[in-house]
Amino acid sequence: MINEKIRKNSYLQFAGKILFVYGIVEIFQCITNILIAAEVISNFSLDVYEMLYPSEVASPWITNPILYLPFIFMMTSIRMMSGIGVLKNKLYGFWLGMTGSILTIIAILVVYSTSAFMLPFHALIIILLLMGYLKDFTIIN
Repeated sequence: MINEKIRKNSYLQFAGKILFVYGIVEIFQCITNILIAAEVISNFSLDVYEMLYPSEVASPWITNPILYLPFIFMMTSIRMMSGIGVLKNKLYGFWLGMTGSILTIIAILVVYSTSAFMLPFHALIIILLLMGYLKDFTIIN
């Protein structure tokens, strides 16, 4: 499945694998949000939020995670497609990975302030993609 040129570029190979695995993990997050909405399991995010910020009112994004299920599903699709695309040495994989990570960083800053721990992770994905893509470029020819 992994393109031979990608096997030689460890940055892109690692970024592609991270994106693909991250997409798989987000599939489970979609399932978890559905189970929370059906009240099969408790809302762990709300419990953590109330523990960290006891005097603040949680946003609907935390109290009712089914609201952001379409966003998570969209991001899951983007990550899965970008991971496969990068590992197959397709340019769309690179751009989907960049776009997905940038959109996630924006969403974290605007909506999901409790998920700020994910910022360095997405910065790492962007850095790996750029290092892999620009690996053979020189500043001065």
